[in-house]
Amino acid sequence: MFARDGRLAHDAPLTYMPTEAADRFRADSTSGHYLCALPDCAAKLIAVGPRMRRHHWRHPAGAGDHGPEGVWHLASKQLLATWARTQIPTAEVHLDDKRTANGSQPDVWVRWNTPEPAGDVAFEVQYASLTGRELTQRSERYAAAGIYDQWVFGHAEPHTRRIGAHFMLTSTLQDVLACGRRFVWINPDDRTVATPYVEQPEPIVPQPDELWTADPPVLEYARHPRVTDKLLSVRVDALDDCRLDGNGLHTPSEDWIEQEITARAAQEAALRAGAREAAAWQEEQQRQLARERALLHARHPAASERERDLRPERGQLNTGPTEHDTATTPCPVCRAMPTPRQSWPDWYIPPAWVTEVWRCTGCGLVLGW
Repeated sequence: MFARDGRLAHDAPLTYMPTEAADRFRADSTSGHYLCALPDCAAKLIAVGPRMRRHHWRHPAGAGDHGPEGVWHLASKQLLATWARTQIPTAEVHLDDKRTANGSQPDVWVRWNTPEPAGDVAFEVQYASLTGRELTQRSERYAAAGIYDQWVFGHAEPHTRRIGAHFMLTSTLQDVLACGRRFVWINPDDRTVATPYVEQPEPIVPQPDELWTADPPVLEYARHPRVTDKLLSVRVDALDDCRLDGNGLHTPSEDWIEQEITARAAQEAALRAGAREAAAWQEEQQRQLARERALLHARHPAASERERDLRPERGQLNTGPTEHDTATTPCPVCRAMPTPRQSWPDWYIPPAWVTEVWRCTGCGLVLGW
């Protein structure tokens, strides 16, 4: 998708061929103005636009004895440098041409030239294999120089291994997370970056002082990858929609992940507050029940014995008065006539009782049929 315009300076940005645009470049490519993007390949490229494939540049027959990874790597660096200059016009952007004080040479080095400069950012574009030791050493050198290293991996093997709809978290990607850094994948052909995330159900673990009346709820949410994860999901964004600051490249998908994490925290807080409120309500009801029973037994010591006598046998039909009836049986303690009390909560009535609750107007004894 990229070619070098031989009429421009050697360090000029590469020429990108948009979709269905081969006709625009065909005349100049026939004149030999467009060359292979790799510096060590002098092949003159041809603009082709077959019907069944995307329009692209093609090497002449027998030329270009190299794989596509080199072109992808070079094109990715060019894209990031051009994008960084667009994001921060006042920044100093170096494309693989300047070393740090401790000898590191970033693929793309962004240095701020503002009254209050942000931290420098070094973009490491990686298509080739990389050992964990090499990655850790590079990251430590950047940290020692006060530079944030942003890792950008290629969209092809060995850093994109798919299993169905997911990507494997390879050992190299684990090393990036272990260093406390973020990573994205880049596809220079369509100018997009892919952000990894993990979406899975995760239960809420109750705190020691919390009471759950049922199993803890399970919430599904998206979060950033961890070293212990195995499979990753991805969201793809256009590079032009991303932003740049002292902490590297930020995609809209990362903002979405942060919103998911915030929403889950709010759900957790609401569920925990509800659990605490329910527990406090239950405790207050139990205390209220204990106070009323104590008051009743203080007034009528024999009430507990009479309550047991008034309970019907389990399974016995209810032959007592209903809420619409007039009581005809006097109170067994003071012989006054009781009145219905329908507002008593269900938790007050023992399970063996029926739900007909009456209260004596004379002594206040609670009667149940």
